[in-house]
Amino acid sequence: MEYLSKNEYEKLKKSNKEKWLKYCYDLCIDCNWTKLELTKYTDMYDYTDGNSLIEAGKRYATNYLHYSIEEITAMIRKSHNNIHHNDYNSILKQIIESTDEK
Repeated sequence: MEYLSKNEYEKLKKSNKEKWLKYCYDLCIDCNWTKLELTKYTDMYDYTDGNSLIEAGKRYATNYLHYSIEEITAMIRKSHNNIHHNDYNSILKQIIESTDEK
């Protein structure tokens, strides 16, 4: 995904609501809907906060993709579960491969 600068983001927000909401939705997907990842992104590019991006992403999913609240919740939960599962596997792999007795 290609990230927008603050100026590009603001311009898109003012000029094309649907494309702006889609950008926010894609960003949420890219960051797996986690506030921590979105906050890292917003800090780096110095605009809007993670909660606003999540709300805009949800709005795109409901208004343009016609997802129900339940479908959006399930999609976000699945994304979170995949992250936690990957984190768990990564930690487990480090433990198994560790040569440090501690």
